[in-house]
Amino acid sequence: MLEFETSDWAFNSALSGFINIVGEENVTYIDNQRVSVNRELLEDFSKKYFDYLIDTYEKVLPWHRIVSYKEKITEFEENQFDNFSEKDLENLNLYIKNVVKYYFSSASYKAAFSLIDTDFDPEIEIKTLKPINLKKKDVFSEVKADILPQVKENFEVLTKLIDYASSEKGRKYLAGKNVVYTLIKNNWEGVSFLNRNTKEKDFYIDFENHFVEPAKAYLEADKTKYKYHCANCDAKIKDLKLDYSFLTNTGFDVARKASHIWNQDNDLAMCPVCRLVYACMPAGFTFIQREGIFINSNANIKEMVHVNQAMKNDLSTGLDDRNKSVYRVLVSLVQEKQVEKHRYELADIQVVRYENENYRFNLLSKPVLELMNRFEDELKSLIGMNFKDGNDRLYLFQEVIKNLLDNQNLFLLIHKLVYYKIANYGQLFYYSHHIMIVLKMNSYFTGGAGNMSQTITLEDLEKVRANAYYFKEDLKSRKRDQKIQGIAHQMLNAVKTVNRGLFMDILLKNYSAVDKQVPKIFLRIFDNDDNFRTIGYAYLTGLIGETNVNNKEEAK
Repeated sequence: MLEFETSDWAFNSALSGFINIVGEENVTYIDNQRVSVNRELLEDFSKKYFDYLIDTYEKVLPWHRIVSYKEKITEFEENQFDNFSEKDLENLNLYIKNVVKYYFSSASYKAAFSLIDTDFDPEIEIKTLKPINLKKKDVFSEVKADILPQVKENFEVLTKLIDYASSEKGRKYLAGKNVVYTLIKNNWEGVSFLNRNTKEKDFYIDFENHFVEPAKAYLEADKTKYKYHCANCDAKIKDLKLDYSFLTNTGFDVARKASHIWNQDNDLAMCPVCRLVYACMPAGFTFIQREGIFINSNANIKEMVHVNQAMKNDLSTGLDDRNKSVYRVLVSLVQEKQVEKHRYELADIQVVRYENENYRFNLLSKPVLELMNRFEDELKSLIGMNFKDGNDRLYLFQEVIKNLLDNQNLFLLIHKLVYYKIANYGQLFYYSHHIMIVLKMNSYFTGGAGNMSQTITLEDLEKVRANAYYFKEDLKSRKRDQKIQGIAHQMLNAVKTVNRGLFMDILLKNYSAVDKQVPKIFLRIFDNDDNFRTIGYAYLTGLIGETNVNNKEEAK
């Protein structure tokens, strides 16, 4: 039997992946920290390794984008192309250019063709695929009959390519290549099939030779004369050759960077069995669009495996959605009614995020968990809302959760949202009520709701927004609505610089101009800086907002 014990986040994620690969039903949980598995499970391990990753991520792999088009071809052929539209022609051209030709021409796919070992040559076939472009003067309904023969010719070639890709070996090697470069490479590289100088073309065999066979040989070896110890499990090892350098952004090359080691003498190495387990890190993380997440619930290994498996459950439901992210998966887990107990067990648990080719570490604090549940519906309404910030497109849902995990307030994000609305900046896909949601969550997060002496309640914020809305309506009724943008700019500058005097001067001046009294709630801006910014942004949200206020009593 092989016995493993939990350790740091890296080994824990790898151990979770190892358990996923061999199947939890084949694992014995000794206690909260240790598990054991039969050595026989190492047989045919490379196939189990890739099968798990391909099966788990199948619907989000480029391979699936290729083979899933078969359904469309069948549908059109069964209906004798009666429902084939101009939009379908556009999609066909995009599919040929951006999916089939792109991936079948890639170096990774070309390297796999010889492994599939058939008489079919995809490189020749893709050259016969040609886009079908309409002329400017063409009316689709009039030329449809003329272009259908070309469509059918393309379909014949595409069917061959899809059948090739969806064959047993096609899935094994083409989907396997996708797994290598979209998943495995995130956690380790530079060895086995990710070593540029490897001579073995079959990456299944390469993995077996590099990780599995050495582990088997080590288990059978006589270790009585070994004088070193594995830094992870403390088992005896022959030498220090198996270091941590292959782990992405975790290990380092001890030969080239000896200065990283105390006295330039490395004593950190692992046994071949632990090295095999570390290679399973990609199966422990949950990856979505180059982002990864792992919940290091190391107090109980069984719970850790189950929590991370629960996040993977979303992989079969709509993860082709461009707005899907590891943050949505995490929030979905926290809000899942069927795992109510997780809400408490996850408190103060380490969250490891992989993004921009780096690891980030946070504690999933109880206040953040409570916020995610308190604002469950509001968070859902932020999904898909986004804006262009420089060269980046930022999504509100992701930005909110990212900041909260980093224990950062949301004032900077709120400022951007308000500023871009006032400036009438292009490519804004959010509304004022979304800003209000972020503002309410920030008020809750910063602790205002917990300090009764200086509380700015969510109801208070709605009153402030309503006051701004009706002030704006008064200006419009007096034909002074052209003043709104100027007032908003002045107020925004006052809030940004935390200038209470300037903010009150602007309020008093403009309220007196419409014969109105400044509401008492604005005295609360003198409580503290957070209250000032919260009230200021709430007022600006109402001033620039497009949402109607249904009850005038809210403004009182």
